[in-house]
Amino acid sequence: RRSLEILWHGFYTYAAFLKSQDRNDEARYWVQQILEKKRTLPLYKEHIERPWFRKEKALLKELAVSWAQAVVRQLQSISSYASSSASLFPASPAHGPVVRPDPEDD
Repeated sequence: RRSLEILWHGFYTYAAFLKSQDRNDEARYWVQQILEKKRTLPLYKEHIERPWFRKEKALLKELAVSWAQAVVRQLQSISSYASSSASLFPASPAHGPVVRPDPEDD
């Protein structure tokens, strides 16, 4: 029993450390590894290790939230770049529209 608790504690601590270092993909991987192992545990061991599984599920939710926030920040930076580049490149040139010769006129 003690060896499993140390295993869950180690995985959880490592995943929490990775999250603190903004290495969320790796942290998510380790939490998912723990939750995958839960599927193969006998019920009595699953009951014993339940507190760790709750902590890991909570960490996984935190990772999902931080991932969503990162996506929003990235989209905001893209939209701010697009709005700043729009002022650099106006939609119509200052000298008027570009007129291309018609190939049938030759």
